[in-house]
Amino acid sequence: MSCRTKQKAAKKITLSDNLWHQLEIVMPGVQSGLHLHEWSKHGTCYEDFISGDDNGADAEEYYAETVSLINDLNASEVRELFVANLGKELTLKEVKSSFDKSFGKRAGDRVFMNCSRIKGKDYISELWISLAGAISVDSDFKTLIQNAPTTDSSSNRRPCYSGIVSRVKG
Repeated sequence: MSCRTKQKAAKKITLSDNLWHQLEIVMPGVQSGLHLHEWSKHGTCYEDFISGDDNGADAEEYYAETVSLINDLNASEVRELFVANLGKELTLKEVKSSFDKSFGKRAGDRVFMNCSRIKGKDYISELWISLAGAISVDSDFKTLIQNAPTTDSSSNRRPCYSGIVSRVKG
């Protein structure tokens, strides 16, 4: 099945207890089933472009590599920027600058910020980060982001230029 084919939402995936615990920390939305949506939309076609033994989607591998990348991101200045601005507004320029400082010149050009409008205010809801290269639990985030195309060439949506950082309630 092609990645472009609309996937039906998974009802359940099996992950090791250790990975599940890590995923709960970096993706609090698992409590509402976000991981099932993400697996159906992205994970099921993960590695379809690879030939040989590593070809194909495996939820344990997909989420282990996802957690590793999120941990790399959270070990950077980017996390500190968001933590320091909980409840405050951040601009896309500030976010991109933080990526540049953390992952090298023009890393911020590979970041796309989405916001959700709630009661007349924009809240940052997603960061889309363009990465390119072979991903494993040992991948170097800086190398993956530097090898990627800029978001100008990989997205046809208009970014959010500023939004409020909100705390995830759970």
